[in-house]
Amino acid sequence: DDWFGWNQWKEELPGLGITPEWFAEADAKGVDAVLERSASIPVQFGMRRGGSRDTPRFRRLLRDTTVGADFRDPAGLTEVRLVEIRPPVLCLYGDRSPFREVAPYLNKALPNCHGEIVKDVGHFFLLQSSEQFLEHVTPFLRDPAGYIRQD
Repeated sequence: DDWFGWNQWKEELPGLGITPEWFAEADAKGVDAVLERSASIPVQFGMRRGGSRDTPRFRRLLRDTTVGADFRDPAGLTEVRLVEIRPPVLCLYGDRSPFREVAPYLNKALPNCHGEIVKDVGHFFLLQSSEQFLEHVTPFLRDPAGYIRQD
């Protein structure tokens, strides 16, 4: 009930069978259950908006890979090891993203990170507002060395 995204989607998600109770039950079953259920939810953004997620490619992903397990496996990239990431990193998060608090955290944890919170967009703002995304990422791509801290 306290998930930030719930406020944004609470009118639509119950119609798709997604409720806080469903999340609690699915979480107990694992990420695979959440991914399986997501197959019936129409694509929300991008060129395939309104289309089905339940494609042969999606089914192959669920059947033939370890995507569910990989979702929660840090593969050695732990909080302690974040300081080892030396190349410049740009972290862009929408102010309506449930993950927006990650940007200031990474900005402090990574030695050469520049974290930005982008106004009036959500988690998938690359798909929702590609022009706005490019306004933020283009300067970084033109001069990544300019984002290296001089402390």
